[in-house]
Amino acid sequence: NVCGAIGVIYENMARHSGLKGSKDYEALGALIQTLQKIASLELKHAQAESALGGIDLAESLAELRIVLEPYCEEAGIEVVWNLAEKLPPVWADRHRLLQVLLNLTKNSERALEDAPVKRLAIEAFEGPGAMVSVRVRDTGPGIPSVENLFQPFQKGAQSTGLGLYISRAFMRSFRGELRYEPTAEGCSFVIELAAARPHDSGSAHANIHGQHTALIA
Repeated sequence: NVCGAIGVIYENMARHSGLKGSKDYEALGALIQTLQKIASLELKHAQAESALGGIDLAESLAELRIVLEPYCEEAGIEVVWNLAEKLPPVWADRHRLLQVLLNLTKNSERALEDAPVKRLAIEAFEGPGAMVSVRVRDTGPGIPSVENLFQPFQKGAQSTGLGLYISRAFMRSFRGELRYEPTAEGCSFVIELAAARPHDSGSAHANIHGQHTALIA
């Protein structure tokens, strides 16, 4: 509601003050749209909950492969796939999960542009506690400071610096998690997803939900 009110005032200013066309004014409009997008994440959370289902992670990774490999081949980036043979279905929204994977791999592609070794590794495996993990790791220069990595509007970030912030919010919206994994070299992120076993009961489903109730930290 607050973002909506700001948007109305923004439009009124354009009509009555001749600000339309000003670079600063247009930048303000872009920030308002970004804030509206952030605010809408919580509203979409309930809708995402109802649309959740057990999706085939291998199929989602195959879709990522189709999009990713042609660009990486052109850019001289070696892509290494290390996927477990049998991965259980996971609780997720297929389109949002693919969006998160694309965001992480695009970040890696940018980091590898000037790297002496251009390698991107994608791994998927079952972890402890009925979780399935996907690791995206590159041989780029790494991240010098990670204290505010998942905060929006990062200095020096691409566009508004919202990629990781929104990606983690998407993951949490279907009871998953996105975390940075410290490594000696390069950069590594891990996606954690709840396995959707055929014998999952409503109580087990609720327990997983309780572990990831916060949409945005």
